[in-house]
Formats: sequence, structure tokens, C-alpha cells
Amino acid sequence: MLFMLILMMLADLVELGMKGDFSPLAQDPGIAGLWFIVIVSSINVMMQISVRAYEDKLCRWSIFGVTALYTFVFIVHQATHLVAGEGFDLHFILDVTHHTIGIVTSIAAYRWAKLSERNGMVAPG
Repeated sequence: MLFMLILMMLADLVELGMKGDFSPLAQDPGIAGLWFIVIVSSINVMMQISVRAYEDKLCRWSIFGVTALYTFVFIVHQATHLVAGEGFDLHFILDVTHHTIGIVTSIAAYRWAKLSERNGMVAPG
């Protein structure tokens, strides 16, 4: 998901650079959106480290919750673009790929969160 988020930002920069006008970035993502992207990207990286470093029940459920929320927020954001009349373009393809990965990751995180701990090892429960 992080790779797709970075690719989406790069595609915006390349497309706007080819048009010679970066001013649309002032609206979307805007400075608030840029802050949001920086924060969720940092959380994403920390979660990837947490997956390897911690396997307790609270961590697993937290990772599921954050992953599902992250996915939901980006799907809602894309829906607002569609309602505003933006159609099918390269960003749509990247967004749908990002959302699909988010849904699959959320399902995997949910399954992982349901596992029980036994002797310090995560085992099916």
C-alpha cells in the first residue's frame, strides 16, 4: 500500500509537470492533505516494523484497526473524486489498486488478529 501511495504521488507530479502547471496540488492534496500523507506514510512504516517486532494480541488488533481505517479513508476520498465528476484515468487505476490491496490487507490483518498466543508463539486458536 505504501508503494502504491508513493506511486500515486509521483504520477501526480509527473502528470502536472508534463502540463507545466503544479497549481492543482494546492487543492488536492493541499497542505493539509500533504500533512495527512506524511503522517499515514509514517504510520504505515511503523506498522510494518510492529508486525515483525510484536505479536501480542493488542498489537495485532491495533494493526487490523489502523489498516481497516486507512483503507476506508482512502476509499471515501476516492468516492468524493468520483462524485465530483472525475472519471477513469491513470489515477483511478492506481487508486483502485491501492484500495484492493487495502481490502486484502485488512482481511489478512483481521485473520492474524484472531490468532491466539501460545508459549510466545502465535498459533491458530
